[in-house]
Amino acid sequence: MTIVRDAEAVTHVGAALLDECRPGWFREIDLDRLNIDSPGDCPLGQLYSEEGQTGLAPYWAGLRAVGVHFASEDAVRLGFAIRKGFCGLEERQQRYAELTKAWRNEILRRREMSYGQEAEVFPDTSVAAIEGCSDFA
Repeated sequence: MTIVRDAEAVTHVGAALLDECRPGWFREIDLDRLNIDSPGDCPLGQLYSEEGQTGLAPYWAGLRAVGVHFASEDAVRLGFAIRKGFCGLEERQQRYAELTKAWRNEILRRREMSYGQEAEVFPDTSVAAIEGCSDFA
């Protein structure tokens, strides 16, 4: 059985949470750095890291700031992480790339709505997960 999870759906929910916690957050994200697989370059890391933080600290600080426990499935359901237990390195990289693309699209849509500017949207933000390897809630 193939399970299809929508990266855009989970990032939309995560973005709505950021709207509540930090209005205008999408203006602060450096799209050139955006990478969900990097604790300092993901939206949470970019928004909530402090000077000198390294490793997972920026990501954990962001999770705390938005009220999400780092070991919970909420991070997955909000598009901040992929589910643990991936099928292999290549699939893990693909899933993080899909989440990064979905976050980029979400940020660009919000900027377009806010600034009234055209935004380039990157296609293919859905992921078809192989049985036993679902990553998005």
